[in-house]
Amino acid sequence: MDCSRTLQLQLPSTDGRSLLTLNYQWRLNDPFEAAFGLRTIDLLATTTSNVLPEPVQATTLQEKTPFSAFLAEAALANPDQTSFAIKLIVPAASGFVMRSDLLVFRMFRCPRVRQTASFVQPRQQVVAYVVDHARDGAEQLRLGMDAAIGAVLLEPATATQAPVSLETMAELESEMRNRLSIDFFTESPIPERRVITIAPFTDLLSFAGLKAMGFQLVVLDKPGSWMEDDNGPHAHLRERFVPFDTNVDAEFPKRLRQIAMQFRVDGIFARPEPMHTFVAEVCRDLGLPTCPPEVISRGIDKHYQRQLHDEDRSSFRVSGVEHLQRYVDESPAHMPEFPVVVKPTMGYGSQCVTKVSTAQELFQAVAKVQDHVVGHEGTKVITPDALIEPYVGGPEIDANIVLWDGELLFCEISDDFPSLADREDATAADDFQETMFVFPSKLPRAEQDLLRTYLHQSILRLGFSSGVFHVEARVRDSSMHYVEQPGGGGVVDLEPLPSPPSKRPSVFLLEVNVRPPGYVGLMTAGYTYGIDYYALWALKAVGDGTRFRALSQPYLNGPQHHAALVVIQPERGGVVVSEDPGVELQRRMPELMERIPLYRELFVKGDVVPEPDGPNMWFISANMVVSRHGREDLLQTVEAVRREWKHEIVQVA
Repeated sequence: MDCSRTLQLQLPSTDGRSLLTLNYQWRLNDPFEAAFGLRTIDLLATTTSNVLPEPVQATTLQEKTPFSAFLAEAALANPDQTSFAIKLIVPAASGFVMRSDLLVFRMFRCPRVRQTASFVQPRQQVVAYVVDHARDGAEQLRLGMDAAIGAVLLEPATATQAPVSLETMAELESEMRNRLSIDFFTESPIPERRVITIAPFTDLLSFAGLKAMGFQLVVLDKPGSWMEDDNGPHAHLRERFVPFDTNVDAEFPKRLRQIAMQFRVDGIFARPEPMHTFVAEVCRDLGLPTCPPEVISRGIDKHYQRQLHDEDRSSFRVSGVEHLQRYVDESPAHMPEFPVVVKPTMGYGSQCVTKVSTAQELFQAVAKVQDHVVGHEGTKVITPDALIEPYVGGPEIDANIVLWDGELLFCEISDDFPSLADREDATAADDFQETMFVFPSKLPRAEQDLLRTYLHQSILRLGFSSGVFHVEARVRDSSMHYVEQPGGGGVVDLEPLPSPPSKRPSVFLLEVNVRPPGYVGLMTAGYTYGIDYYALWALKAVGDGTRFRALSQPYLNGPQHHAALVVIQPERGGVVVSEDPGVELQRRMPELMERIPLYRELFVKGDVVPEPDGPNMWFISANMVVSRHGREDLLQTVEAVRREWKHEIVQVA
């Protein structure tokens, strides 16, 4: 349906008589491939006059509708622009909004799009836009504008791009079908859900996503938390803040149970692994959705994971240095064959993970784990045991896996680039702190399929059937290895081995994390594939399988770009005296900063940065870097980011 008409739009003015008059063409496109999905209306509008003394014969948009406000904002923000290409998003079926910002999330960094706006509220009921051929074109368009759940404003024509027409808008239609061919609505009303989260990090986009799904969030944390202030900048993200002792002692479940009962919550989730088993116990006792606590307890125990997948039983655990000494004294055969890896049986990231090559280094690494405090029981510190396992070479990967009732709904694999401890000349002072993850993986399809199948079955063997799992593994006897790339600059990447290995590739599981990845990694993967793992994690906590399944669908054409999570380590400990490096880079090199859609600084000016080799050091910066020009361009951009992302740290006397 192609039509040409004139329409008027009331713009804000002092005399109330400012009208924007546009000639427009419009076209209705076919629905996307989803039972409760969308369709679009192409709208190409050209301004003819901005201020009219008298009304003219035209369709006048209703004031204060979401679309008229969107169009007015676009016109006022671009006063020199005479034409506007807009795609209206209308519901192709009636239902209830799964997530009010889903359109904006799935359209992230879409080419040729200047702005995406959503017009709906969480859990809102919407009515399908129905074509009525008995109505004239102007009335049909007005109904479409009123029914719109959102809109997309295209970039204007440039010197290198042809003017936008209804024909060229078809290219964007194809990309929108790739991104938006999923269910946006449920058939039945979505009940309001109240959930508890404990000691949350400042994952702002994740909490905005929970709000967009209609969750009422109760935050439990220590006084002084970033979520505490009722008048603070983040108060809108939660329903209430409750001061809470987050120490994982024996009384933790009792404290949590009392608050959960008081506020009649529908689910509980928390990132810190020491809390997971206690959270499961409280959920079980209150009849809330959860895995059995015993499954959680085993599932977060890295030694149990290793025993379940280690056929030759070459790994063992010790509670500390004295336990290790007794174990070795029992028999010289107990001394492991070096090199081995020492790591906490429970922990986050690569803290206290060490590769050792001598008995002396082994004892030092176990002592480091023993110094890693995760809580207090009265005056006694709580520390994890140490797992000692063989060091296995081969390319390392991270995988994010989404399951519901045992079914693998989605899995994506990224390349975890070598750390300092992976070098052949590494010492115990070198750690396994991540340096970079690249999406998607460059491993051969056969090796990725092997990983996907093995890791799926590993999660099932641990006793889990539903949830979001962040898994780390290596490919033994892979056909690929890391090689410095031509041209210098220190860029390395996976390349085929000169000759294929004699053995078939196999998987060495490093660990299964019963949670999503960390914030910047989560958003990097999410924006690359169109899936928000944090949102799925919350939906799992309330047992919402309908939305969980629907929102587990990636872009039809796979990853929208090449992306990297770049982890930057401090060279030394001390006091940060420099400003935010992102602000500085935007000032100096805006074209490079454009390639960094998201970053996180763990330390700001005035903060004290721990020594890099300390037991509680993670990183100083985590940056999402993207490229639409291929993996090689991405890696070159990453090197530029590493050179230009600058901190000044002054050592404390």
